[in-house]
Amino acid sequence: MIVATTPRLTLRHFTPADLDALLALYGDPQVMVLHPAGPMGRAQVEGILAHILRCYERPGYGFYAVVLQESGAVIGQCGLLDQELGGQSEVEIAYKLLPQHWGAGLATEAARAVRDYGFARFAFPRLISIVHPENIASQRVCERNGMRRIADGAWHGLDGMLIYAVERPAA
Repeated sequence: MIVATTPRLTLRHFTPADLDALLALYGDPQVMVLHPAGPMGRAQVEGILAHILRCYERPGYGFYAVVLQESGAVIGQCGLLDQELGGQSEVEIAYKLLPQHWGAGLATEAARAVRDYGFARFAFPRLISIVHPENIASQRVCERNGMRRIADGAWHGLDGMLIYAVERPAA
């Protein structure tokens, strides 16, 4: 199921056939350098894919495959992820792209599409992004996505994470 299109991208539901694309993403040391788990193997990624597919049923959203329209290649993921920060439920825009696609504005393009989809389809009052303080590129994606830094906080045992947020526009 397609959830959004942009001038260069299609965002769609993942399918079981996308396992190798996800393995390339989650197994890449550059992509996973700041992730607490580090690069992942096939068994871990199979579990992630199974979780992604379950999320489409409940809560009804999750990570979407980021597909280059030009080639049809899956180059990453971007989507909506339930989080809890300081005892409060939030929905995060999160993304990962293969390194060869960094620096071309594709993460921003995908994140904006997911932001708009989240506000239009689910009427979330706000969306957040949680960014490692060393990930300057992701901080810039947040800013270009209309987000502002609202706090620093702990997330999954990592202190000092940067919390960005964007409010749903008034109708």
